Amino acid sequence: MIGCIALPGEANTAFILKNTSEKPINMTIGVIKCSQAFGCQEYKNTFMVKPNDSTIARQTIFKKDSEKPQSWFASFEIFPVDQVEMNDPKKPENWIKSSKDKIQIYTFTLNK
Repeated sequence: MIGCIALPGEANTAFILKNTSEKPINMTIGVIKCSQAFGCQEYKNTFMVKPNDSTIARQTIFKKDSEKPQSWFASFEIFPVDQVEMNDPKKPENWIKSSKDKIQIYTFTLNK
C-alpha cells in the first residue's frame, strides 16, 4: 500500500471511524508515506473515538485503482475493550462506501 497525505483542499476521500458503543475505543493506525528525501516509511497515529461518536482517520486523494478501503492502512490495531466485540478492519465488507459533496466516504464501524 502506498498512500499520500493530501494537501488542504485536495482531499476527495475520507476514512471515518465510528464507535456505536457506550465505551471509548482506542486504536493505532499506520499509513505509508513516500518522499524523495526519506523513501517510504510507515507513520503511526493513535486515535480515541468517544462513545457514540466518530472521527476522520485519514483524508487523501483517491486513486481509481484503489477500491479496497482496507488497503489504505499499513497497520490497524484496535485495543480490546471489556464487553465490546470489534469488527475486523481488514475485511472490505466492514467498510461502508458513501459520498457527500463530491467526497468519497468509507466508514468503518469499530464495534459489532
